[in-house]
Amino acid sequence: MPLDQFDGCIDLCASEQSADLATKLIEPTGTLIIVNRARYDLEPQSTMALDVNAIVVRELKVETVAECGDQMEAALAYLVTQCQDTAALAEIQRFVSSCVALANVHEVLEVTPTAQLEAAYLQVTCDLI
Repeated sequence: MPLDQFDGCIDLCASEQSADLATKLIEPTGTLIIVNRARYDLEPQSTMALDVNAIVVRELKVETVAECGDQMEAALAYLVTQCQDTAALAEIQRFVSSCVALANVHEVLEVTPTAQLEAAYLQVTCDLI
C-alpha cells in the first residue's frame, strides 16, 4: 500500500529509521525538518545517516531545529488547537496508535506487524509514582 505524501514532515525522533520514513512521506520539493535532540540523549552521542540521493533526486529541502525547549509550550498549545478541529484531529489520529502502557510495550511490539508500526507512531503512556 503506497504511503500518503505531504508537503513536509517534522521528524522528532531523529533516527535513521524515522528520517527514512519521513523522506518517503514528503512530496518532491517538500521540506523535512529534523529536530535535534542531542541534549536529551545519553552518552555516547549518536549520529544519523540520511539517504542524500533520495533528498537530491526529489529536491527536498532539509531544515534542522537545534533548540526547541523554549518553544515546546507553544508547540503543544498549537497541537491542542489542531485537535479541537475535527478534520485536523482525524489527520493526526491516522498517524498515532491507541495508547499502550509502558509495562505492556514489549508484548505489543512482538505481535504488531512492522507495516503497522511504519504507518503510525506507537503512543506509550507512563504512570509516574
